[in-house]
Amino acid sequence: MGRKLKEMTILPFKVEHFLQLNIRDKEGVSTVQQLTDLLFILKQAGNCYSFFYENTLVFTGGIRIIREGVGEAWVLCSKNITRFVRELYYYSEKFLIEIVKKNKLARIQAHVEVTREEACNFLDKMGFEREGLLKKCFFHRDYFIYGRIF
Repeated sequence: MGRKLKEMTILPFKVEHFLQLNIRDKEGVSTVQQLTDLLFILKQAGNCYSFFYENTLVFTGGIRIIREGVGEAWVLCSKNITRFVRELYYYSEKFLIEIVKKNKLARIQAHVEVTREEACNFLDKMGFEREGLLKKCFFHRDYFIYGRIF
């Protein structure tokens, strides 16, 4: 029998949460300011949440609606995410399904820098399919595009 899930406190995402996140690195952007600007845009789009364990932010993410029936997923994880892998999968799937139903989405897509093997594995396990390679897509870096159909 596996261990129980750690109970997370879930709050609507705020850009200020990013300052508490202790991310692994710049998460594929050139400057912290670029990431902060991007997070402000994502927050404005809604469907974003932050997941805390014992008052420590573990991960944050959401789905931005980009057009009718299509959303784009994003997740940022703290350096200690390896202690919360089961929770990351559980809560990500739970909220993904809720957002899909609430917004009547037929497709969720995500972009992942090609060097981020752990993120690619996460999307594979979440039922996303790698659909292609986007060369020099963001910040002059190559990204894979993933999609999941509902």
